[in-house]
Amino acid sequence: MVRGLVAILLVALPLQAGASGAIRKWVDENGVVHYSNVGRSSRPPARYQTLPGGGVRVILEGEKGGARTGRAVRRDTTEYDAHLREAARRYEIPFALARAILAAESNFDPRAVSPKGAMGLMQLMPKTAEEMFVADVFDPRENIFGGVRYLRVLTNLFDGDLVKVIAAYNAGPEAVRRAGGIPNYPETQAYVVRVLSLYREFLEREAREGTDES
Repeated sequence: MVRGLVAILLVALPLQAGASGAIRKWVDENGVVHYSNVGRSSRPPARYQTLPGGGVRVILEGEKGGARTGRAVRRDTTEYDAHLREAARRYEIPFALARAILAAESNFDPRAVSPKGAMGLMQLMPKTAEEMFVADVFDPRENIFGGVRYLRVLTNLFDGDLVKVIAAYNAGPEAVRRAGGIPNYPETQAYVVRVLSLYREFLEREAREGTDES
């Protein structure tokens, strides 16, 4: 989720979660941003992979992974649907919308990290994760609950205007306020179209399967 144009290399602050799952962040000698949720040594055991779109995938200690090649392939898994449904019910957000945001943000990759520093399934920025009470941003359930809770905040802020809520998730609420709608950012405009398309697809799927909770 893009929250501004501040370069990530200028920010080298840890997420202050106060728990063993807190995410630490540092920049190495090559200017590459790293993240880890273990230890406080000078070089915590985490590796990274550069993704085709320019993002970074974090490999935490104990996780196997090899270099990715070729174009990113769309994934679709029901692995996180139980958490999504639980969070959607709690915060009264359509399940299909929460799922569409997750799919657009991370492609169902719980270790996804964007060039701007957004992390996890719902691509939470460190400040947003802290405000949404997420201690371990790479924990799927915590990340999903934080992201869906943020959707509730945005829904309240924009009086349920779906397009503004989606745009604000990508560009930030201030940018949407200033623009009075979708900001004139190509990325945000494309993002809104993508999320709305996924939302419709997931709504139709729910209807076919007879499990529509949206």
